[in-house]
Amino acid sequence: MDTDLWAFAAASEHTGENGPNAFTCTSTHSTVIAAANDSSTTDGINDVGLVGNLLYPAESNFGEPGARPLLSVYHWTQYMLDTTCATVAEAVKAGWSAPFAITTPVLPNGRPCSLHLAMSAAGDAAVFKFGDGVLTVHHCREHRVTLSSSVYDAPVGVDRELRFEIGAPYYILGMEDEV
Repeated sequence: MDTDLWAFAAASEHTGENGPNAFTCTSTHSTVIAAANDSSTTDGINDVGLVGNLLYPAESNFGEPGARPLLSVYHWTQYMLDTTCATVAEAVKAGWSAPFAITTPVLPNGRPCSLHLAMSAAGDAAVFKFGDGVLTVHHCREHRVTLSSSVYDAPVGVDRELRFEIGAPYYILGMEDEV
């Protein structure tokens, strides 16, 4: 996979790359991003230090898009960095009120592309994931480790092992109130 670094100025126009019903927006923030295959924002940071990382979990399911404007999953990170968000808490609020439906292409193996989004800034982090078309956001300052492919039930055992069996000061994002 080829990766390029791109910089976008504030007030850049972006589109969701989904034909006539594509979601469009004008950025509020400047961003520097890693673009995979000349099209997908996989990782990036905006001018106020908010970081986004697109990760591969095999379990994602974005559901049917309905009638809302469409945003390709490949542009989800870019949208979150472009919006008026300066903090992870603001990104969480923006994620819950997103004015678009996320779409995914079908991969050569016949399965839809499956991704989730991690956002971080100033010691705070959140993971945005879809299961059966429903958004779940895991947001907690105590958690410092994010697994790329996890349903968050399975990592509870790993979290307990790191904290209690070997005494490591790491916490897995999404484990709030589990231990």
